[in-house]
Amino acid sequence: MGCHDTPDSEGRQMYTTYYCSKACQKTEYVRTHKYACNWAKNRRAVYRVGDIAQLAFYAYSEKIFDVSITKVEKQEGTLYLHQGNNDQNLLLPFPDKLFSDEEEKLAALTVLAYDNALGFVHVLVEKMLGGGY
Repeated sequence: MGCHDTPDSEGRQMYTTYYCSKACQKTEYVRTHKYACNWAKNRRAVYRVGDIAQLAFYAYSEKIFDVSITKVEKQEGTLYLHQGNNDQNLLLPFPDKLFSDEEEKLAALTVLAYDNALGFVHVLVEKMLGGGY
């Protein structure tokens, strides 16, 4: 697995190093690369946990959706969500058809389901990274 295809701290792919000989490569590995490679593997694992947590957040937010959205408007880059009543606090189907693209849908889910889903995702990420309660 190694550090191949691991993003750097800014999300860019790491570079490949070429060596003049096996002896030179081994010297560099023992001196510095071993530690940098382990750091890169850990970073790749954290990025993966982040990707999975984000997908879980959106899926969970959509399943526990309880906001009655009647209209969606986009004006000058700002998304306006018009809400109706949900006096009975029922779970509602997410109104996919009101959004023009996936980015708008995810933005609405993030804003409207943030409080409920955040606790769930926090526990998920903690468990995925090996922590307990």
